[in-house]
Amino acid sequence: MESDLSQWQFTDIRAELLGGSLRSPALDWPSSRPQPVVITRIDLEQVAALQNPPAVFLDGRVGGYVPLQLGTDFMVVEGARLANEETLSLRIPPSSSVQSMASSNQAVKLALESLSVLTIPDFQARMNMDREGWLEAAVTIKGVNPQRNNLPVVFNYTHRENMLVLMRSLRIGDDITEKLRTENAQ
Repeated sequence: MESDLSQWQFTDIRAELLGGSLRSPALDWPSSRPQPVVITRIDLEQVAALQNPPAVFLDGRVGGYVPLQLGTDFMVVEGARLANEETLSLRIPPSSSVQSMASSNQAVKLALESLSVLTIPDFQARMNMDREGWLEAAVTIKGVNPQRNNLPVVFNYTHRENMLVLMRSLRIGDDITEKLRTENAQ
């Protein structure tokens, strides 16, 4: 690491993350351009365990390339790509919310039944995030449902969400939970 206290330069970055690893030859902060970060062998079971309670169960490992621009007060992701490094699996456990969604619409019911158990040999994700925290993700899952005579499933999903707002709301939720815990303990 080198710094003049206004510019920081890190080299040979390596970290263990969610059962896998993250590495980059160098990262500058702040940076004027995207810098390559490679992630490998991220364990989807550990990712799914971050949910409370879990909405889906995942198994397998993914990796990819995440170009990051680190600003003084922002982070940009430009053209990130993730893919499976082995066959993945997905299971959506039955729950009251899943049953409610399925009963509300026949097309949703069919989609949930098709996705309920999947073996996924092909997973691709592409992501971008702008300075304001807007994440745009596009995911393609190609798999089979072994419970439905190996029904082939191709699922394309896009999502847009402001990650800064999401993180702020999660932090507020954690603060409220901690306050309630503290008050109940007294």
